[in-house]
Amino acid sequence: MNPTLIENPPRKMNLISDLFSRVVFRDKEACQDLVRIILGEGYEVTEVTSQYDITNLQYRSVVLDILAAAMDTGGHHTDSVYRFCLEFQISDDDDHMRRVRYCNGSIDTHLLKKGKSYKELPDVYHIYITMNDFIGGGQTVYEIFRTVRDREETYSTQYPVGNGVHELYINLEIPLDDGSELDHLLRYIKETTEENEDACFGHIVKSVKECREGE
Repeated sequence: MNPTLIENPPRKMNLISDLFSRVVFRDKEACQDLVRIILGEGYEVTEVTSQYDITNLQYRSVVLDILAAAMDTGGHHTDSVYRFCLEFQISDDDDHMRRVRYCNGSIDTHLLKKGKSYKELPDVYHIYITMNDFIGGGQTVYEIFRTVRDREETYSTQYPVGNGVHELYINLEIPLDDGSELDHLLRYIKETTEENEDACFGHIVKSVKECREGE
């Protein structure tokens, strides 16, 4: 048995633990709740893989907590398929943004088959949830945008420079305190207790209970 499970059984774990979240969010409906609350309506999760292993014999391999596929149901891009990479990090002993960069590159090598054009690469949403506000801006949610900077060092958002990668960094250190569904969800991820349960993410609560009852 995993020594971590002996020391910290599921009933004592919170969802910020990658070990626990991998089990809870491999449930498709629980993953759907998470995606809906963070990104909004319009994405139907169709497939979920827990501990997605991208093995590289020569270079560093990657194990993703959750990699999910989803169809567009909200008119973002007709007939598009999306990938959602969900990661949960407690420690601050690494460069989080460079980790995300490496993971995104590794994911792309598995999404584009030989002979296919680059425009066939699906959009990837990398949702990276940490315990601490490692960016240090005093915000709960940081969404990364690609912009153009001219020679006068003026930034502009009028040019389409998106490459299909969407990065969201969410931390549990800075509470939203706005009573929103996301506010309640993040409290539950940080402290996964009955007191923090909410009907708006009922499938997540159900998956948590099933995991704890089956420990």
